[in-house]
Amino acid sequence: MLPVKSIESNPSGSWSKSSQRTNKSEGRMLKVLRKLGVRIVSQVQIGPYSVDFLLPDYRVLIELDGPQFHSLPDANRRDRGQDAEFQRRGFLVIHVWTTDLYKGGGETKILKHIVTRMFRERGIVLPILKKSKTYSRLYRDLGVPD
Repeated sequence: MLPVKSIESNPSGSWSKSSQRTNKSEGRMLKVLRKLGVRIVSQVQIGPYSVDFLLPDYRVLIELDGPQFHSLPDANRRDRGQDAEFQRRGFLVIHVWTTDLYKGGGETKILKHIVTRMFRERGIVLPILKKSKTYSRLYRDLGVPD
């Protein structure tokens, strides 16, 4: 496991930093998420639940799911219950498969998935990505004006 490097502040009190450490896949995902150009907090506690990543300025949670565990019926049911609780608390939850992290083109697929969900469900446009050719095309396809 990789150590978590920083403790983030939370003036709203809706979450707290967890003492859990990031695993190898989460460390890799953190590098991908940094390309979004936003503040990211890893290993967050919200109520009784631990969350992989929080984008606190947007109230977006990102969960990294491995198919060996999260595709099981009980885990799927548990995840849906947690997601409902997070939504009641005002968070957007985005799930990403760990298998996409290790595929060619997977990082771009993950970022496009996150960008699309943030825009479609919250109207959020990330300025740093709007400037790139790949993501400016995606935003145009989503109907975001120039």
